Amino acid sequence: MGTQHDADRLVAHQREIAALLRHLVALSAMKYGRAPLPVSQSLLKAWMHPDFSGSPGDLEILIRRYLFFGDERLVLGELRMKPEALRTIGPTLPAPAGTMPSCSGAA
Repeated sequence: MGTQHDADRLVAHQREIAALLRHLVALSAMKYGRAPLPVSQSLLKAWMHPDFSGSPGDLEILIRRYLFFGDERLVLGELRMKPEALRTIGPTLPAPAGTMPSCSGAA
């Protein structure tokens, strides 16, 4: 049975993850020359949900799509997809100037 200490630690970890996700969105916005977008509670919950089994590369694809399309509903819908499907749609977005697009899972 969990203790109050365990519950407090879980809440603290969730806050740290939320701050990290917001930071990743802000960094990606700068990287791609896009306006930073707010990260709603719905996005945070979806990205932290145990059913999201994507890799950091999958998360990057979703963040990039959110920044380029500006519609969290698109990202929330894609979170219902399997990570393999995200890899097939991710590289279609433009990479920052002077860089090569990342291809998660490619050799």
